[in-house]
Amino acid sequence: MTRLHTLGLLLIAFQLAAFVYAKVVDSRYFCWAPFDMHTSYQMEVVIDGRALTPQQIKTRYHLDHKGGNPRSYVEILGPIQQYEETYGKTDGAQITVRYSVNGKPEQIWEYPPKS
Repeated sequence: MTRLHTLGLLLIAFQLAAFVYAKVVDSRYFCWAPFDMHTSYQMEVVIDGRALTPQQIKTRYHLDHKGGNPRSYVEILGPIQQYEETYGKTDGAQITVRYSVNGKPEQIWEYPPKS
């Protein structure tokens, strides 16, 4: 077998491994696996006792206050948590995201996490 054949087989093996890995983890940012999830969500954000408007939420997180995502729910929750742990660290935001993956029962994610 030539080096080119070996390189080609290694590339295919890597792609297969990445596909299998993507099927068993929640985040799928950098994979070639098919998008077999759809997440519907709605979020509420309260800072200092005042609910943010849909436009304020979009400005803060670069996400609509409700909508859908054709990939993993992690692509919705991840940016929110990242913002709150960096830029919004001192704002004391209380966030509730209600989401459903592939039409399954609704789940609730809260930040900061409840003990």
